[in-house]
Amino acid sequence: MVLCPVVALVSLIALVCSKSARYTVPTNYLLLFLFTFGETGIVAEVTSKLEVFSVIMSIAALALVVGILFVSALFTKISANLFRNLSIGILLAVAA
Repeated sequence: MVLCPVVALVSLIALVCSKSARYTVPTNYLLLFLFTFGETGIVAEVTSKLEVFSVIMSIAALALVVGILFVSALFTKISANLFRNLSIGILLAVAA
């Protein structure tokens, strides 16, 4: 599916390069929708070529990182601790 990366790239370039496209209400919604649609197609194409176990393990790693970020955001007082907790969470997710 060649169309999805092209749509994602063109809409991303339009959002990054044009200040009026970023701040005009109907235009930015349309460009964000097109970018999301393009990225969804890219992710769907990549995951369709993977084994089921790989996809399940990536979903589990994502859930672990999001859970650790949520817990550390609840209990962190300053941003330096958040960065440390984030780093530990990512290392644990990658090691798992």
